[in-house]
Amino acid sequence: MIEATAHSSALALPHIATVGRHRIGRVLERVAELFAGQAHIEHISASFDTAVDAVRALHARAPIDALVVAGASGAWMRERVDIPVAMVEVRGFDLLGALARARALSPRVALVTFGAPSEHLAQFDAQFGAGIAQFSYHGPEDAAACVQAMQAAGIGAVVAPGLVADLAEEVGIASVLLYSDAAVQQALQEGVLLARQRLAERARHQRLQTILGQLQDGVVAVDCAQRIQALNPAMAALLGTPAEQLHGRTLGAVAPQLDMAATLRHQQSSEDVVQLATRTQVVRRAPIVENGVLTGALLVCR
Repeated sequence: MIEATAHSSALALPHIATVGRHRIGRVLERVAELFAGQAHIEHISASFDTAVDAVRALHARAPIDALVVAGASGAWMRERVDIPVAMVEVRGFDLLGALARARALSPRVALVTFGAPSEHLAQFDAQFGAGIAQFSYHGPEDAAACVQAMQAAGIGAVVAPGLVADLAEEVGIASVLLYSDAAVQQALQEGVLLARQRLAERARHQRLQTILGQLQDGVVAVDCAQRIQALNPAMAALLGTPAEQLHGRTLGAVAPQLDMAATLRHQQSSEDVVQLATRTQVVRRAPIVENGVLTGALLVCR
């Protein structure tokens, strides 16, 4: 009898990590409490490379189904980890509200953004004469210089991401966080949806691995780029490499005689005989089509 080891996605909660330091980190932790019954949520109080390392370490201990991040550190994270990411987005209404609160604190107001100043705000300012100065930064290394530039310009209040907002407070510039609670809540809602999809995929993959492990034939499944998604011990033995070292590699590069390009291109099943190491194998290839869409291909060696 085959006994699946994966928990049902209906019984298990998805695992989400929120990532952020400074003020945005505190907002993420507070708003995440609203989602306690929908996901297992852990917070990582770190940014940039330190956050990437912490996410990878946590993911190694307990797979993370989605990340919820914000700002420069969030963009940094998205480029460096292979985990679905929900970003806290700055919406126009939220930005106008934040600027209004900053204007109540000082007549000299600035907006700080990551990467480049906002063209939309520049157009708005030119048309309505709001008198909002704009500054930008590209990472933790120039955040302090950004604050010094605002101080030199006589800025009294700033709307900024968490790092710059906290640095501004340290030198006497009042600050309003760029991200609203509503924006954080929306990102967490998106994160829950992404995490549920990822959890279902992991559960399906674990069930597939359990079934494949019981088969005597060598079996491997690839995606549309021929990257190995699943294989059983029999196939790993035929390829002469441990299964964990094969996941994600291109099957045609690992074993050219097992190339699946034609199967994926023509979306047709085929059977032939190949020499694999010192053994002659009957190889069957077939496309994998889900809901009318090609998602990969399956190969069986007998």
